[in-house]
Amino acid sequence: MTIRLISIAILSSFLFIVGCSQTQVDNIDLKTERSMNEDFPPRITGYVEANGVQFEMEQGGFNWKTKDQAVITDAASPNQIAERFDALAPKTELSIQLEGQPYILVYLWEEEHRGKEVLLNNNRFSVPEIQGRYIYEVVANWSSYGSDNARGEVSYTFVIEVE
Repeated sequence: MTIRLISIAILSSFLFIVGCSQTQVDNIDLKTERSMNEDFPPRITGYVEANGVQFEMEQGGFNWKTKDQAVITDAASPNQIAERFDALAPKTELSIQLEGQPYILVYLWEEEHRGKEVLLNNNRFSVPEIQGRYIYEVVANWSSYGSDNARGEVSYTFVIEVE
């Protein structure tokens, strides 16, 4: 009986040591992989310009892909993001500014869903004339960004208040 307990204890210790050492090797490999790709996914700050002043838009969900890797995230909806966003008070026109020349779509949010697309002219659009609070989602698509030629899509949110 004692030999059986000793055998079980030795076997358990051996399996524990082998299992832990393999986990450590895997962790080292993951850290090495992460450090090789520190610039991926890219973090691109988006701005909306109103009255000659730039304001940072709030980034939402995004997805990025390269030849070797992909990252997809989810985030709160623009309506939820807008709850904690200070509204801008533009006079006439807004300008969307993002690096890397992405294809840009802008949507006006209604209630709990994406509403109509806003027409852009050189990444600019006019402020609505009717008083109210407006939530906008900017969807930017890059076909090739950075040295990895990453393809990506990022959602941004901003809010305006027309008085």
